[in-house]
Amino acid sequence: MWASNRERDAFLDWFADHRCAPGDERWEFCKSEGNRWPGSGINLSELIPRGERFEVTAAEQAAAGKTYWPEVAQLLGIVSQISCGEWKHLVSSKEAVHWRVDDIEREARWQREQDELSGEPFRTSSFGPDGQVKFLPPDDEAASEG
Repeated sequence: MWASNRERDAFLDWFADHRCAPGDERWEFCKSEGNRWPGSGINLSELIPRGERFEVTAAEQAAAGKTYWPEVAQLLGIVSQISCGEWKHLVSSKEAVHWRVDDIEREARWQREQDELSGEPFRTSSFGPDGQVKFLPPDDEAASEG
């Protein structure tokens, strides 16, 4: 799944504070500046070994939403779903890219607008339906007619 640099850093901070002991290998990984440069991705298997379940309680998610912001709580829930085998989306899927609540709402709004537009007459112009648009001849044709 895709997260912004800010969301990734908040996740790493939360994970270090709630799932690691200060100074242990995973805490060092989370706090390392090498995992925080712009555009850097993290491989969850470096934090959550295969077969280990990362489960987050509703109280932990709510606290993360208040400490950071709501998308961090949402991100924790998705990472939990991934580790438990409940996330069935490919990394290139729309769901993996547009997982934030406002992304989902924006996508739904766009889809409604597309549905409304598809009921209108066909347009080859942004000025309106073809039957209502008057095309003028190019300037050189207009001059030769005059």
